[in-house]
Amino acid sequence: PGWTHEQFFGIEEMVVRTYDPQHLIDGRIVAARQTADAILRHGGVSLRWWHCDLPNAGRDFEGPCHAAIQANELVVRIVRASSSVGKSALGFSLIDHDTHRSWLATVFADRVVATAQRLRLDANILMGRAIAHELGHLLVNSSAHATSGFMQAVWSDAMLTRNVTSDWQFGGSHS
Repeated sequence: PGWTHEQFFGIEEMVVRTYDPQHLIDGRIVAARQTADAILRHGGVSLRWWHCDLPNAGRDFEGPCHAAIQANELVVRIVRASSSVGKSALGFSLIDHDTHRSWLATVFADRVVATAQRLRLDANILMGRAIAHELGHLLVNSSAHATSGFMQAVWSDAMLTRNVTSDWQFGGSHS
């Protein structure tokens, strides 16, 4: 079954932990989060963000980033794509249909940056859109994609370069 943007309305505030263990987007995380936040707020989702560094040797494991994942928390890890991942994928989300509690998304920083450079786009905005897409999957606990807009399976170069606001908001036809 598909999903609609109405599914997002009424979701309590969600906490999103971002982990960038390879420090691929250190300086860009704030701008990427702002883009993702704007997209998801349009869908009625209130987010609080925690940028979490992995602990260095000698650092303790206290604090919100090191506690067990809570019911209102999601995790986005930002890594390089492995060669086993499809060449067009900018990320993926692990969907758990059994527990109805999906919480882990992955975004491939190298692919986002390469796509942005190839099309002369703002990498921070594209990163935020990729994060919002993967969080969308987690929020509805579904790997389903829309037939249009930012929740479609593949973003064409034409879609990315035309940069129409409605492409980057919840809505459109879903499958």
